[in-house]
Amino acid sequence: MKIRSVPLRLLSITTLLALAGQIYSTLVAALGAYVWSHAETVSYDLASLYDGLNLGTLAALGIYIIWLVVLLVCTYRVVANSRDRFGDEQKPGPGWAVGYYFIPFMSLFKPYQAISVCTALTFADDPAGPKTERLLGPWWTAWLVSGFAGTISTRLYMQADYDSMSMFVWAESIGVAGSILGFVAIGLVSLIVTRIARFQTQDWKPVADSKTPPPAEAGAAP
Repeated sequence: MKIRSVPLRLLSITTLLALAGQIYSTLVAALGAYVWSHAETVSYDLASLYDGLNLGTLAALGIYIIWLVVLLVCTYRVVANSRDRFGDEQKPGPGWAVGYYFIPFMSLFKPYQAISVCTALTFADDPAGPKTERLLGPWWTAWLVSGFAGTISTRLYMQADYDSMSMFVWAESIGVAGSILGFVAIGLVSLIVTRIARFQTQDWKPVADSKTPPPAEAGAAP
C-alpha cells in the first residue's frame, strides 16, 4: 500500500493566511458594530474608513475559500490512506468525507464522523491519539456555530434598513462572534489533519495489499 502524500506546507501557508483573514474580518465587524451603534454621532472619516475596510473582507473570503479547497484535498488524502489500510472500517470513505460538506443536513455531522474515524484508526493505541481526539469536539462545535453565526449575520444585514440601526449592530456583533469561532475552527482542523498526515507518513510502514496474494513458489506443495 502506497501512502499518499499530503501538501502540508501548502496547508500551513493557507491556514496562516486564513487566520489572518479571520482576524481582519473580526476587527472590521467590531468597527462596524461601533459605527452603526453611534450612527448619529460617528465622524464621517470613521464611517468612510469602515466602508473601505469592509470591502477588504471580500479578499479575506477569497483566502478562506482557497484554504478550504486545500483542506479538502488534504482531508481526502488522509482518509484515503485510512481506507486503503483499514478497508470498510473507514466510513465515510474519502469521496464522501469531502462531499458531505456540501450536502444539507449531512454536513452537520458526516464530515466530523469521517475525520473522527480516521483519527481513531490512524493512531489506534498510540499515545498521540488522545491528544488529537480531544481536539475533535471543540473543532466541530466551533465550525458549526461559526457557520450558523455567519448565516444569521448575513441575513440580518440584508434585511436591515436605515430606520432600524439596531439590526445592523446585531448583524455586526454576531459577525464578530462568528469570525472568532471561525478562527478557532480553522486552526483546530488544520492541526488535526496535519497531525494525522504526519503520523501516517512517518509512523506507518507500507504493507502489502491483502487483496493480492503473493505468487506461489514453483514446486511448492499445495
